[in-house]
Amino acid sequence: MHSVTSQFIVSRTTIFLSYLTQFFQYGTGVLILPIILNKLATETIGIWYTFLSIFSLVSLLDFGFSSSFQRFASYVFSGANELLKEGFSKTNNNEIDGNILYSLIYTSKSIYKRLSIVIFIIMIVIGSLYFRFAVSKELLTFKFAITWLLYATTTAFYFYYSWILSFVRGRGQMHEFNYIVIISKSCYIVVLFVLIIFDFALMSLVVANLVNILVMILMGYHYFYDDYVKSILQTVDKKPVNYFNIIWKNARNSGIVSIGVFLLSQAGVFLSNFFLPLSEVAQLGITLQIFGVIVILSRVYLTTNIPKISSMWINYDIRGIKKLFIKSQLVGYFIYIPSCLLLLIVGDFILTYIIHSSVLLPSLSVLLLYMLFYFMEITHGNCCTLISTSNRIPFTKASIFAGIISVILTISFALAGLGIISFPLALCCGSLPYNSWKWPYIVYKILKTNGLSKVYH
Repeated sequence: MHSVTSQFIVSRTTIFLSYLTQFFQYGTGVLILPIILNKLATETIGIWYTFLSIFSLVSLLDFGFSSSFQRFASYVFSGANELLKEGFSKTNNNEIDGNILYSLIYTSKSIYKRLSIVIFIIMIVIGSLYFRFAVSKELLTFKFAITWLLYATTTAFYFYYSWILSFVRGRGQMHEFNYIVIISKSCYIVVLFVLIIFDFALMSLVVANLVNILVMILMGYHYFYDDYVKSILQTVDKKPVNYFNIIWKNARNSGIVSIGVFLLSQAGVFLSNFFLPLSEVAQLGITLQIFGVIVILSRVYLTTNIPKISSMWINYDIRGIKKLFIKSQLVGYFIYIPSCLLLLIVGDFILTYIIHSSVLLPSLSVLLLYMLFYFMEITHGNCCTLISTSNRIPFTKASIFAGIISVILTISFALAGLGIISFPLALCCGSLPYNSWKWPYIVYKILKTNGLSKVYH
């Protein structure tokens, strides 16, 4: 047994790096866009974005395992003496059980090995069929086939080893995780620029992506398997226990929630092509992209502290959770509200005179509805995140129901001739009436009563 370390402490430098990390994760596409538009053919760009869309879809097959392993890793490194399907076991011994850690690593490797095989088969079979019927035959060359095979292999490779990143975050190594993302994305940009200059076309994007993944995985192993973890694993004296049945319950629920979120965030993009002219489809797309960035930045402080909050549950530090969560909400609002006001005041000016975009923002009423929706989404979304750190996912049905209702309402409003305002209006009507009060109320009860038992039992 080994003593619990104080690595869950989050410094101001880590918070700053977390914001920089989000820039590299979501701003890389903007950084590489000028050279891509300048050097690559339109067909090549279209195929690459299709590659990225396919990656987003197969990522849903993770089905909540990454967040579950991160959460359970936080419990283990906080001294949990057992892992439960729901909730957690509190401990006062301040010791890390090497057998539990070894078994959790064993389970994660086993799951992601099978997941990577499934993803590879799906991409090769279904992805290849998609390109066979959706892409011009002139583009389906032997070189394209090799490029697609390499991308499918790279994606499967990423999922095979991605468990290590969950353990880095779960252990509380957020500082190190930020370095991983910043350095790997920097390598991606450099390799991409060099290969595009030498006219490697689509292959340059795929190879750069492979380098990005290799750097992430190698750095993840380097940071996680340090002398401290190696010394813990040396104490293992039992065969590993497969924790799949314990992990699966909330991983399944998290996966279902992710589908609900996908319906809320992405369904409008797909449906807009059926009901709106292309000019308004473009307006909708750029609006969702801008709000997506604002929301991500608004939630950085909370997401950076998730491992720390998970650790606090194990140590039953409800007062500390309350203080940290309130601060996270205030920081989020402090970023979200001024950003939205800035968008309303100078959004079109920036798009017209700085970016020289032919697409402007939609009407004020559309923007205000999106502002309302995402404001409440931050509020109850953060509450759902806090609840999930206690290894409970009670919002599965509500998430799916809200997603389905929003899709139905979007179609209904659009058929009724409401136009582009149908999309934010449907989101507000489908998600906010229940979710906007239910989960903040649950969190209020948890923090007020100083525990979970009075809320869930």
